[in-house]
Amino acid sequence: MAICLATAASSSEVRAILFPTVITYQINDEVTRSDGEDIILNYNQHLYVPLRSFAEHMGSTVEYAPPGSYGHSKATVSVYKLDDKDFTIFDESNTVGMGKFTLSFDDLNYSAPLLTGTLKFNQSLPTDKQLVVSLLNQDGDVIAVSEQLKLAYRQADEMVAGEITKFSTEFPYIDEPDQYSLQLQIVPQTTWNFNQIYSESVLTGAGGLDGYPLIVGTYIDADTVKLNQSVEIGARLINISDDDDITIQEDLFFYLDIYKMENNSRVLVRTLKTEPFTGNIPYRKGSYYTSVSWDQKDENGNSLAKGEYWFKPRLPSQATGTLSSDPEKTVTFELEDSMGANQIILIE
Repeated sequence: MAICLATAASSSEVRAILFPTVITYQINDEVTRSDGEDIILNYNQHLYVPLRSFAEHMGSTVEYAPPGSYGHSKATVSVYKLDDKDFTIFDESNTVGMGKFTLSFDDLNYSAPLLTGTLKFNQSLPTDKQLVVSLLNQDGDVIAVSEQLKLAYRQADEMVAGEITKFSTEFPYIDEPDQYSLQLQIVPQTTWNFNQIYSESVLTGAGGLDGYPLIVGTYIDADTVKLNQSVEIGARLINISDDDDITIQEDLFFYLDIYKMENNSRVLVRTLKTEPFTGNIPYRKGSYYTSVSWDQKDENGNSLAKGEYWFKPRLPSQATGTLSSDPEKTVTFELEDSMGANQIILIE
């Protein structure tokens, strides 16, 4: 069997005979036939049929990722074959099923709990929704909620009914309970999303260590973009405490100033503002991140020219919240611009 993909990596040129064919599939006692529009290749006395058509008739799902996507240097094809009985956990609306999963609590000194498995979509997921998994104790109480589920090759709202894919997600650091269960949930998309940072390094940014244990990091999705291409500028709140969760009680937001370099001077052209954040940030590099989209226009809505631009976060002087070790005591986290973080965006 071969895969016919126009965007596949370059390969040797071949000559083959093409002809439409009816293919009959017999699976146990059930017989199905293709519609006769499958184009078969006869090459070197071997028949090559379209993989997707063949796999789907056999009850499988095929996923394709082009070269350079999702961390793969080459084009990648994955074929999934599972029975309905393999999916044992469903969300309340039965939109998505989860099966063949593993939750690992191995070596919590180096990694947080990791959940991997397979999803089957019975219906498409709305674009304003996302998938998470809750970890419940023996009493049915939620003790942790995962990051947004990361699918192997696509976003969740790109999946259609009947398709199967692999997924992974992480939980905040938590000791393994004696007994637990998992609950798949469809929740609204939010402007701030949870992410557990594993590495020993800590993202640095404006704020430095002045707000210990609350750190602020900023980032861009690409430092070189095409003219009129939207630029995503992100911000992250990180709790580097080894012991305490942080709960932000009052709205916390900050500005992202964008400058144009003119005659070796910076001229402010646009200021973007994040949505406010309140809530709990787990310990040991638990974080929440958000992003704002810059349309390459100035404050007056005028499109900007090609060139070099800079962005710099502008933080409030402080944030107010509590630590889990003493939830009755209000703590003020100082967030001075001590690092003076600047990042360059080149518009070509």
